[in-house]
Amino acid sequence: MISVRFISNPFYCYSIGFSLVLFVYTWSWSTLYPEIGITVFLFIAITIVTSIILGYLFQKRYVYKDIKVNRFNSLFTFIIVLGYIIEFIYNGGIPIFMIFKGDAYSHYDFGIPTFHVFLQTVAPFYTIYLYHQYVSSKNKDIIIYLLILFILSVLVVNRGSTLMTLMSCLVIYCQKKRYISYKAFSALVISLVFIFYMFGFIGFARSFKDHEDYLFDIAEAKESFRESIIPGEFFWFYLYASSPIANFQNSVNNAVHIRYNVIPFIGSELIPDFVTKRVVDPAIDPDRVEGDKYLIAKFLTVGSIYYDPFRRMGWIGVITIFSWLMSLIAFVPLLIKSNKPYFSTTIAILCTMALFSTFDNMIRFTGLSFQLVYPLLLGYFGKYYFKTKRIKFVLPRVTIKV
Repeated sequence: MISVRFISNPFYCYSIGFSLVLFVYTWSWSTLYPEIGITVFLFIAITIVTSIILGYLFQKRYVYKDIKVNRFNSLFTFIIVLGYIIEFIYNGGIPIFMIFKGDAYSHYDFGIPTFHVFLQTVAPFYTIYLYHQYVSSKNKDIIIYLLILFILSVLVVNRGSTLMTLMSCLVIYCQKKRYISYKAFSALVISLVFIFYMFGFIGFARSFKDHEDYLFDIAEAKESFRESIIPGEFFWFYLYASSPIANFQNSVNNAVHIRYNVIPFIGSELIPDFVTKRVVDPAIDPDRVEGDKYLIAKFLTVGSIYYDPFRRMGWIGVITIFSWLMSLIAFVPLLIKSNKPYFSTTIAILCTMALFSTFDNMIRFTGLSFQLVYPLLLGYFGKYYFKTKRIKFVLPRVTIKV
């Protein structure tokens, strides 16, 4: 048997993510990539070790408990579906069908302002909570609600949100199982290799069809890779997994005019981006305007959680964002009692946030970070708890039962 408890520890997820990225970086399949510097390597190595130590210290805090099935699942699912229907009407169509028709569509412009932020965060949050109910009870009715919410995610064509929600569900699964057999682990590894291959296969089919050499040209694939027996489809995985560190290293090498603007840094990196738009105007923020200045290639646009903080504040910004991420991972679970139904959902979201920090700043990504607001409101500050037989609203000196 192999323990999978480490996947349900957000500190360990950070270590796993950045360790994997560093490993993939060593493959050196592209001449676009700068050689990783000793400073960047040491910093990432120190953060990995630090997160492992913190993970060990907080491990006992991450206690999994089964929860009861919420009898209002159908109602909440209906409300979420109704919300998306309203947005489809407001948007003048369903995004996936608009794309098939060839209409112009950007998920950044989709939805009703402010309302969309709520809908696009509460739906994934409730999906994870539903999955926790399912692994706790094996109630087959919940599968229907899960399918409905995942179909909605597909209709909106929000691949990032869908992938993150699936990752959070995997964390819940690992919390429940704790151990898997060697056979199951082997099957998981083989499945991942297959998924990485298909990721590249679909990428070629969608973007280059019979001209896969074009990707190798613009990404400057080394001759040693082109002549190797490794299927070209795996080059996509290499680019997506390791280019964030390449962009971060490139910014460290070339960002010589750092502005050290504290307010834009706080507003743009330490809080969700739907708030940022109201704090810092992107049009007059020079660091935002020059966001792609140090990318190794225009089509490789992510730089891990550290790319933008370094451009804005140098190593002060990098250390600050790491400290802030670790603080959130450490203290958010302390605000929710471990016996409440949303505790495991909260841990799952934090694990996903830590893992995907290898790609971008998940703190400012509203679609993920804002999900942490709901367990705080529902499970602690509001004193609002789901019960199997009733909902209880607890207010000072007054108790109303429905």
